[in-house]
Amino acid sequence: MKYKDKIATNKICRENKQHIGDMRAHLKNLSITAVCILTTLLALMAAKVCEASDPAVAAPNSLTVAAVSDSRIDLNWTYPVPGNYATSIERKKGLDGVWEAIATVPGAASSYSSTGLSANTYYLYRIRAVTSTGAYSEYYPGNEGGIGAYTMLGSLALHGSATSANRIFLSWTGNSGGTEYIIERKSSAGSFISVATLNAAVSSWHDASAIPNARYTYRIKARSAENESVYSNEVTVLNTYLEAPDNLSAEVLSEPAVRLSWRDNSLNETGFEVWRWVYGAGNAGLYAVLPQNTRSFTDTNIHPGIQYCYMVRAHSYESSIYSAFTNTASAGAGILNPPSNLQFGVVSDTQVYLSWTDNSNNESGFKVERKTGVDGVWSEIASLPPNSTGWASTGLIPHVRYFYRIKAYSYLYASDSTSMETEVSTGVPRAPSELSARPLSYNMVVLRWPDSSENEIGFKIERKKSGEAAYKVIAQVGQGVTEYVDRGLRQNTRYYYRIKAYNKSGTADSPAVPATTNKKVVFEDLNDFSWAREAVEYLAAEGIIKGKGEKEFKPGDTVSRAEFVVLLMRAFKLNMTPVGGFKDVRPGDWHYKEVMTAKNLGIVAGDGGNRFNPDMPITREDMAVVAAKTMRAVERPLAVYGNSVLERFWDRNFISTYAISSMASLYGEGIIEGRPGNAIAPRDNPTRAEAAVLIYRIICRDPQFFR
Repeated sequence: MKYKDKIATNKICRENKQHIGDMRAHLKNLSITAVCILTTLLALMAAKVCEASDPAVAAPNSLTVAAVSDSRIDLNWTYPVPGNYATSIERKKGLDGVWEAIATVPGAASSYSSTGLSANTYYLYRIRAVTSTGAYSEYYPGNEGGIGAYTMLGSLALHGSATSANRIFLSWTGNSGGTEYIIERKSSAGSFISVATLNAAVSSWHDASAIPNARYTYRIKARSAENESVYSNEVTVLNTYLEAPDNLSAEVLSEPAVRLSWRDNSLNETGFEVWRWVYGAGNAGLYAVLPQNTRSFTDTNIHPGIQYCYMVRAHSYESSIYSAFTNTASAGAGILNPPSNLQFGVVSDTQVYLSWTDNSNNESGFKVERKTGVDGVWSEIASLPPNSTGWASTGLIPHVRYFYRIKAYSYLYASDSTSMETEVSTGVPRAPSELSARPLSYNMVVLRWPDSSENEIGFKIERKKSGEAAYKVIAQVGQGVTEYVDRGLRQNTRYYYRIKAYNKSGTADSPAVPATTNKKVVFEDLNDFSWAREAVEYLAAEGIIKGKGEKEFKPGDTVSRAEFVVLLMRAFKLNMTPVGGFKDVRPGDWHYKEVMTAKNLGIVAGDGGNRFNPDMPITREDMAVVAAKTMRAVERPLAVYGNSVLERFWDRNFISTYAISSMASLYGEGIIEGRPGNAIAPRDNPTRAEAAVLIYRIICRDPQFFR
């Protein structure tokens, strides 16, 4: 600050202090409260003048703001000339937030981490220099402006294990706030590659392309149109599965002791673990480790009057993998132990046979109870003598849901001991009808079928290649599932599929349907456009898009107005008899049919001179308008988003009025993205790679229509 400026400022301060003193003299007749309020306000007014920015203090000349996680944004800044200034940092939440000071960092610092933030939230920052005497510089980037960034989407926790079909099952938790998940995988000696893109509505995935006995590492991140999360924890899974032991039973011996027995279903375990806990108290804990091929264990460390619960699992210490646990079995000396392992077998459409394990030697008998439907009322339907382990239930109605439970009772004890309940339904499930099979790409086929039954346990998916005699089961899905994607297929190959609905009464087959995978189209110039490879290869295999040579796609070339319209008409299979014309679009032009189809559907229009300008590069905003109108023409309109979704972009005011709603819808749906520097770039020309990704995202948005 120059000397004369300091004198002027000091003079203002003295004058303000004098004015405050004069006004205090006139406040004697006011209440003490009023005097305090007015005096405080006047002091703040004087302080505001004294703390005004000083043009002699060098202001920062750059500020970068970058999200590091879902709760942290990092700031970095520079000054035009060296100086021992502290830096005052202010922040506001959202465009309509209020600026607040959050930190003052010492002069040697040029960075700061803003923490404790909300996930997927927009924050703006501004900074200014402050001297040791309390003088401030101008704000950077300005008094009202700020530089902003979204915190990343919420973090995810990933879990994984091998399953019985030599597939790896992944599941994750965490409310990310994104619209899709990206799963990446690497082998022991490889690097991470994307293996799946999933809708945000799911929270699990099976990797069916994993090689048996190979080790893989996975990670996952969430993504939305404008944001993404950090990667989850990495999970390493050996694709080796241990079949779980089952049929665990517990028998009380006279010593007293409890003898456990189970069925060993695996061939590659190195041993078994017995877990035990006291019923109603505490959690299960590892109790005993047993050698390979063991099928029984006697627990002599028990006390009369206590009921013990047990589970068993197989393990392979060499591979550090474990099977699932068996059913729970419980027993205790001197008490009534509940029956366990309640199962049923279907005898006919009207009869089932119930079986269970008798875990007591002191019961007076058993009671069989049943209810009809989930909301039914339990009623006793049979009373059986002691030591019973089975009973036939007759008179059932096919396809009706029944629930059963078994009670052990004793005249010596005040309460019964009840088994777990089991659901029963007789009748072979109805066969899935209208099975459809359609290639998604050169190595994937999607299967869809309606669930025609309510009593299936699940569905078995069978496949055979053209020329093969027998079908093979390739997958098994649970009750209510109506879609399956068959991956890892050969290109340009014909396959046949059928679906079996099954339960304990039997199976019902769908009609067989064929599907032929597409021929893979390989382009050699996509290495620098890996983000677009999946979209380009899919559209090329579908015949929607073509290269500019046998092996070249030219992903960085711009897209003409005619080219983009042709791509959309092919993607939506819009094929009308052309009527009319533009002055510059005539019969015989390679794009004539598609452009005139779009005109007749109200998707495109000419200028004042009835010209379409087919060879001009299309702009990003016109691309959005044409895409949005096409979706309306096929009765799949995009969701409507307010213009506020575009507020994060500094150039949003450059969007033409006719294109604002289309740009907002495509951006809100995650179909179009911004460009570096928080720009939506409405007047820029998209590349062929960008056009392919846009159309592919529309297809992924509404797969039922396209597939």
